Amino acid sequence: MARSSKPKQIVSTVGATMLGAASSQAVVSMGDINVVLDTTDDGVWLDVLTGAFFTSDPNDNTQFDLDILFRDGNAVISDFHAKADLGVATNDTQIIVGPDAAGTSVKRFGHGEVISGEESAGSETENPSGVGNWGGFTGIAYVGFTHRSPTTSQQEFGWLELDYQAGNPGGSITVRSFAYGDEGETARAGLIPEPARAGSVAALLAGGAAFFSRRRRN
Repeated sequence: MARSSKPKQIVSTVGATMLGAASSQAVVSMGDINVVLDTTDDGVWLDVLTGAFFTSDPNDNTQFDLDILFRDGNAVISDFHAKADLGVATNDTQIIVGPDAAGTSVKRFGHGEVISGEESAGSETENPSGVGNWGGFTGIAYVGFTHRSPTTSQQEFGWLELDYQAGNPGGSITVRSFAYGDEGETARAGLIPEPARAGSVAALLAGGAAFFSRRRRN
């Protein structure tokens, strides 16, 4: 991906769905990014609340919440095995990490897996030797993150979808999409976070429908 000398802001396709008329906080947002990172320091800088993102460093941490950079292992930077390097702009956002053979790295989530784990201000998917939670992996998987809601101050969950094709050297990482929900629910990787309140309403409606169905049969 060609680098630009001027920060480029892109507004992704973000949907905000009001789930439950009584709750103005029951919002789910999801955005498509689809940016290929294949050169050292290619990156995406993401504002999780608005879905806006940059493909070059905005140099202003008030404009983004987290970033993901591609690190390419090559003859010039011999200590880098190709990988993703994730960081955050403020303490309001944290990356989910987990233990690996060399210590701790960015945790890798499969589709539908509950996002949970230790929070960190930044980490890599694997170390320069290729050891880590993403080491040796190719395919689509997810990075989890938390973000402190500006309205409720709760730590809430979201995910980034990566097509991870990192090599040694070379390869690429495509940042495909993300989702974030602001109702304090536990997110599942690859799924749009559903506010717990909306889920409770759905269960209540389903129970009512079953009750009336039984009455009609009787």
